[in-house]
Amino acid sequence: MQDQDPALTAIDDQLTAASADIDQLLTVAGVRRGPAVDIGAAPAWVQTSIAAMGRAIDDGTLQVCRHLTGPQPCALQAEVPTRMICLTCFAQARAYRTCASCGAPAGAPPPYGGVEDLMRVWVVLHSRVLCMSCARPTGIGGTFGS
Repeated sequence: MQDQDPALTAIDDQLTAASADIDQLLTVAGVRRGPAVDIGAAPAWVQTSIAAMGRAIDDGTLQVCRHLTGPQPCALQAEVPTRMICLTCFAQARAYRTCASCGAPAGAPPPYGGVEDLMRVWVVLHSRVLCMSCARPTGIGGTFGS
């Protein structure tokens, strides 16, 4: 049996730790963990976000937050899926986000304003926000809010 490259082992360890970190952060934030789903069964907005991120990685246009210095939890907002940001910048951006459906300001940060859906794919937290006007008619109750 051949030993794995120590650098690959280190990256795998960092990704595993980052994945555990993001689970703990979500638990502390009161986000209930949903069932594990195959990426093919993920909501369309998540698949669209992942595809846009993949294209941006492939063509070299992915913007990366200056705070991301290695494998660590990060976030991708559905309205800007070509920009990967750290969780601190993600939290600060909540008040300025736009509705993924109509593009209007989402209002106050959830749970008082828009409704936010979250889905974790490995160490990337995918997020979309709907304003209350767009969320109410559909009965969508995101991860935060109602």
